[in-house]
Amino acid sequence: MPAVAVFMIFWSDGFDPNNSMKRNRHTVWILTVTFFFFDLTTKKLYLVESCLVAMGPGKGAAEAKEDHTCVFEKLRYDLEATTNSFDGTPVAFSFISRAHEGRMCNFYLSKEIYFSRASLTQYSNIHIMDNPERRANFGLLAGNAHQHRYFGLSCDFDQLKLSFQACPKCNKELTKYCIEEGWMEEEVPQPKCKRCHGFSINHLLQHGEYKEPLYTTTKNIDTSDLPGNELFIKPGKLTNNLLIDAYITARELFLAGQMSKTAVEGYLGVLCFNPKTIKDLIDQCRLYQLSQEVDNGCVEITADDIFEVTRAKEVSPTNSIEKPSPPPLLYICNLDCSIQTSMHLGMNVSISTVSMHHSIGQSKFPDSPVLK
Repeated sequence: MPAVAVFMIFWSDGFDPNNSMKRNRHTVWILTVTFFFFDLTTKKLYLVESCLVAMGPGKGAAEAKEDHTCVFEKLRYDLEATTNSFDGTPVAFSFISRAHEGRMCNFYLSKEIYFSRASLTQYSNIHIMDNPERRANFGLLAGNAHQHRYFGLSCDFDQLKLSFQACPKCNKELTKYCIEEGWMEEEVPQPKCKRCHGFSINHLLQHGEYKEPLYTTTKNIDTSDLPGNELFIKPGKLTNNLLIDAYITARELFLAGQMSKTAVEGYLGVLCFNPKTIKDLIDQCRLYQLSQEVDNGCVEITADDIFEVTRAKEVSPTNSIEKPSPPPLLYICNLDCSIQTSMHLGMNVSISTVSMHHSIGQSKFPDSPVLK
């Protein structure tokens, strides 16, 4: 029976339907998937097909209440059903294939993504999103936050012992590298002095340190028990497993009474979780605790408590109140595989350039009618 590997690339974004009949109405969010069908016998890609996965309202900070967690949660469980739980191999789906002259074929949804270098092999779906979209969907801080200016990196640049910006000596090397277009032949020159990181992320990860710890645990918690504790004293990369483990650890410690609300906010803040994700975790934990007390017939429960729990169970798909779960996109896509396209990067450059010129114009020509 012919075998076909099916690779997937997801894309999501919000847009404003200004030019349609819905002018000045609600914005729209859309999620699509593109399938790549690769015949394992002939070793050929024979079909590329894009499909709509979900569409609904919501875009931007003003509509943050309309998050898309429920969509990604359903997508997570659907994708988990495509692999065998005991060894992680793809499940075979048998269908009649028109491309194979009506024969029955086994289709395997694959998460194995190969890049040009073997060291960059990833086992993840690729998800194309712009910067605000991917940060929000992963439950992470926006780009204007001190702790998460660079996506996927926990670093408070203001608290570094050494400046991230290149010193005059290192800046000359970088300028020469850019003028000579050195990126075509060699890697970015690493700083050789001990005064800066020379705009190098690699140097920052290897030698970066903070002036003082960003977070200090309480006496009843051993710092070594907290996933990502090294990020308290130095910058570091964020990974899916780290974020999931940190979220679950904070949840369990909060439910056990070993971590306060403030402690959870401080700890997960260093891990770059945004305030909304942290607030939802705390609120859901408190609701879970309240439901346990109601179910156990605690004498201090009031009628309002019972009503709140009953209402929450009615809107729950499982008719029960569970512990909060990490953002589902962390189970679907690696942070390194959540990418921006050339279009997104071009838009970012354009916006940054316009903002810079506007700021310069305001400082030099504050009364200019053009700026007004």
